[in-house]
Formats: sequence, C-alpha cells, structure tokens
Amino acid sequence: MLDPLPEFQLSCFFFSCLRFGTLHPESGLPLTFVAFLDPYGPICMTETITIPSVLDERSIEWALSQLLGRGRAHAGKLLRQKRVLLGGETAEEGQRVKVGEELVILSLEKKEKEYLPNRRIRFEVLHEDPHLVVLRKPSGLVMHPGPGHGSDSLLNGLLALYEEDLRLLGPTREFGLVHRLDRGTSGIVVVARTESAYTHLVDQFANRKVQKEYVGLVWGRPPEEKGVFTTPVGEKEAVTEYEVEGSREVEHGQISRLKLWPKTGRTHQIRIHLADAGFSILADRRYGHPPDDFCRRYHLTHPVLHAGSLAFSHPETEEALSFSVLEPRNFRRAWDSLA
Repeated sequence: MLDPLPEFQLSCFFFSCLRFGTLHPESGLPLTFVAFLDPYGPICMTETITIPSVLDERSIEWALSQLLGRGRAHAGKLLRQKRVLLGGETAEEGQRVKVGEELVILSLEKKEKEYLPNRRIRFEVLHEDPHLVVLRKPSGLVMHPGPGHGSDSLLNGLLALYEEDLRLLGPTREFGLVHRLDRGTSGIVVVARTESAYTHLVDQFANRKVQKEYVGLVWGRPPEEKGVFTTPVGEKEAVTEYEVEGSREVEHGQISRLKLWPKTGRTHQIRIHLADAGFSILADRRYGHPPDDFCRRYHLTHPVLHAGSLAFSHPETEEALSFSVLEPRNFRRAWDSLA
C-alpha cells in the first residue's frame, strides 16, 4: 500500500512549503507544484499534480488521499466543493485517474470579514471632534471582532456611531483603533477618525509620546514603594514603572493598590510584569489566580486593571489633551471594603 506523503503531514499551527519539482523520497511521486497547505482549513493556493503510474486507474478519492496525506473524507469534501479538476474538467466522486493526467486542486476564495454596526454596544464618549474620539471602555468588552465575538466588540459599537469615517479607514488602518486594551481592562481609548489622525496617533504611541497611567489591585505588596519592572515580554524590551498607593490586610495576606505607567506597549505587559514579580492582579486567570471568594463577592470576574489616564497631542492642532476616569464601581467597592 502506498503510504501518504509525509511532507503533507503538517502541523495545524504552521504551513509547510513544497518546492517545485521535488520527488517524494520513498514513493517517488512527483511533487510538481508549490503549495502552502493548512491541514485543517482551505488550501491557500492552486496546486497542479501529475498523476504518477502507481496511482493509474485508482479512484480519485484514493489518489487525493495519497497525494495530500489526508483522509478520504477530506478528498470527498474537495470533490463535493467542485475544487478538483482532472484533465481540465471538474472531477466527480468515484472517477478513475490515469497516469499522466493533471490533477488540479482549486483554492477557496477567502471571504472578507464582515464588520457590522451594533448599537447595543455601550460605552461612554468622553470627547469627540472631526479627527478623533476618546471613550471609556467597560471591562469585559473586546476591542475587535474575533472568534466568539463577531459583532459584540467595541469596534462594532463604534461603527454604529462613526461608520462613514471608520469605513474609509478600513482594516488596513484598523478602522481607527490606534491602540488596544485587553478585554478585561476598563478605561480610556482613543480612536482616529481620519487617515491623518491615525498616522499621527500611531506615531505618538510608537515613539512613546503618549502618557498612560493604570491602576490595579494586586495580591501582596512590592517591597519598594516605587520601582520599575524590566522583564522582557516575548524577547522584546518591556518597561513598567509602578508606585504603591496602599495595602490592606485580607484573610490570606495583603491586597495592594498600585499606580502603573507602561513605558512600552507589549501585549499583556502589565499583567506579565506583576505576575513575574509575584504580585499578580486580582482575578487574572491567565497569569495569576482565578477569582476567589473576595473577587466573587464584588463581581470581579476580569483582571482588576484600569486604564485611568491618557495624555497625548491632538493630531491636527497639537493641543495637549489629557483625560482621566474613575475605576469601575465594583473595583472601588472592593478596595473601599478593605478600609
């Protein structure tokens, strides 16, 4: 029995490239195409394969399964989707292949993501002008549509209010989203409404000209009242300054309130730095501990981190803008309960 081609046994996380003209080292089958294949999804390119003699007069399902190293069920799916040509004609299930025939597998056209307005998404607008919007994002709201969040993101809510402007920016300019907060993080977000504003704001963030201040509740108390975390995040430089505002006793130790100033913008930077130092943020399931009885009592279901202040220059007028908002009510109630 002909073994499936090991070159096609690909990881679900990576694509593998097959070079034109290569022969399979065991079966000798000609790999007469270049392809990037995702074994759990659509093929990214059109592939052309010349049927070798060892597959002469075999069923097309068998030939596909051997050539692609996939099951016959996958071969049947390709045939039903009319994505297989044999000798220039659409191949049918059960059809026999002949040596020398060209087998072509057609790629699927990638559907563009739909970004739908959603007026049910609630957030507070702090400032708006023809160039930008500054808003308060609630905890639990994702920034952008993704798996499990097709139309319930902040962007969907923004499209309901500023659709014309944001559509002009489009996905290449992130629909105006110049920075992001984690789903669980509440606080201030600035959104561009024009191409010029987008370019200038992105530049300010990239060159560390934006002043960002966070506040968080953490387990334990750092030994120094003020300090800086510099542990790299993903092998990249990451810097977070902090100051202890206060600490209060709880049944199993202490909870501290920290002010935090991220000087770089790595994903999950503050959460990673605090967890690495041994002071994980309350209710941070990923880097710390799941919500305990104290967190559940005050409905702290997401990491207790708040982007409370944001300062930057207006992209058109260069006016210095600064915005501050209080932490969510459950954040404040939880801290005040420890007094």
